[in-house]
Amino acid sequence: MIYETPHDRKIETEVSKAIEDTFNLHVFKDTTKFAKIDFFVTNSFMRLEALLEIKGRKYEHNDFPSVYIPKEKIDFIFNHAFKDYRNLSEFWYAMRWTDKITMARIFKEQDSEMFSKQTPKKVKKKRYKDGVVTGETTGECYEIPIGRFSGLDWLKENGIWH
Repeated sequence: MIYETPHDRKIETEVSKAIEDTFNLHVFKDTTKFAKIDFFVTNSFMRLEALLEIKGRKYEHNDFPSVYIPKEKIDFIFNHAFKDYRNLSEFWYAMRWTDKITMARIFKEQDSEMFSKQTPKKVKKKRYKDGVVTGETTGECYEIPIGRFSGLDWLKENGIWH
């Protein structure tokens, strides 16, 4: 499990609560030691609706044209999660910006081509030990255009989620 700071957990709690309240769903943290995904999203009948990853950013939602997501995360979603959970068709990538919470919905069928056509970019990532930055490492990431992210209220108002 990658170390998460108390600040990270606070952001995750805030965003997961906002998703629960907005869509009348339940969000559960994956607490297994080697979890590849942050959360499971279920309906009231405990049917798995989506897998959820939550990130916090120190910028406003429209400061950049795209958002990076680790290649290994997308590979896991498409090569394992969508196959292991046969009824699962969505992965949600939620971002807590300084000005709002947004979410991109990644679909099993429609989005596999978007990622398969991309050449992953090398991106510098901070390394942590006990919550302290100890250096940087380079990892491969895919880009998700910022236009794929919408505010939770907009998603609800436009009938994206029932």
